[in-house]
Amino acid sequence: MVTFEKRGKKNTRNSTRGRSGSASGRTSARPIGTEFRVLAWLVRHPAWLAAPVLAVWAIYAWGTTAATIGAGLLVAAVLVWWRAHPASFDRWAAPWIRSSWRRWTAYRGRRWRDVLDECDLTREHRRSGQLMVPRVLRVRSITPSVDIVTARIVRGQETAMFVDRAAALADALGAHQVAVTRAKPGVVTVIVERRMPFDRALDAPAIPDSVDEVDLTALDVGDDEFGRRSCPRSRASRSSWSAAPGPVRGPCCGGRCARWAR
Repeated sequence: MVTFEKRGKKNTRNSTRGRSGSASGRTSARPIGTEFRVLAWLVRHPAWLAAPVLAVWAIYAWGTTAATIGAGLLVAAVLVWWRAHPASFDRWAAPWIRSSWRRWTAYRGRRWRDVLDECDLTREHRRSGQLMVPRVLRVRSITPSVDIVTARIVRGQETAMFVDRAAALADALGAHQVAVTRAKPGVVTVIVERRMPFDRALDAPAIPDSVDEVDLTALDVGDDEFGRRSCPRSRASRSSWSAAPGPVRGPCCGGRCARWAR
C-alpha cells in the first residue's frame, strides 16, 4: 500500500511537469516565434528598416532617375572626400564604415556562430535543444588593426571562459591576438587585434653633445597606425611614455585603447 501511494505521487508530479513544460511552469521547450525575433532584430537595427523606407520615399518624391542620380552623387562625394582629405576621412567616416562592414561580415550570422561553437563558447538549451550563441551588441573599429566587440554572453557563462579560450578565438578569427575583459554583468568586451600595428623598429637617433641641444618634443617615438610620425606633445605625455612602456601606451595612443574598451 505504501509503495502504491509513492508511485501515485510520482506519476502525479510527472503529469504536472508534462502539462507545464517544467516543474515550476516558468519555462517552455518551444522557441520564440520567428516573426517576433525578426521584429526584435529590426528594433535593434533600425537602419536596415530606415534605408529602404528612405529609398522608396525618394523615388516617390523625386522619381527614379533623380533618386538614382542623388545616390550616385552621394557615393561620388564620399570617394572625393576619401581621396582629397584622408585625415578628416580617417577620423570621421572611416571608423563608422569599417565598423559597419566588419559587424556584418565577421561578427554575425553563421560565421560568428561557427567560430564560437568551435571554441566551445556556446551552450545548448537543455529543453529545446536550441544552440545559444553570445549576441554581439556593438562593434567598433577605430583603427584598421583593432576591433572592439561588445557581446552579451549566454546565461551560465562567465568572463573567465572567454579569457581561457582567447588564444583559440584569435586563431579561429585569423587575428594576431585577442584580449577579453568584463564590461558589466553578462557583457564582455573582446578586443581583436587583427594584425600587429607596430611591425618594424626605428633606427636610434643620434645622441647630442650637450643637454641644451635636447628637445624632447621633437623626439620621434614611432609611427601611428596610419604611418604618420608621432612625437610627445607635452610634459605629461613624455612622463606617461616613460612610465608605461609598450607600443600601445605611448603618445601615439594617448590611452584611447583603454577608453574604447569601456
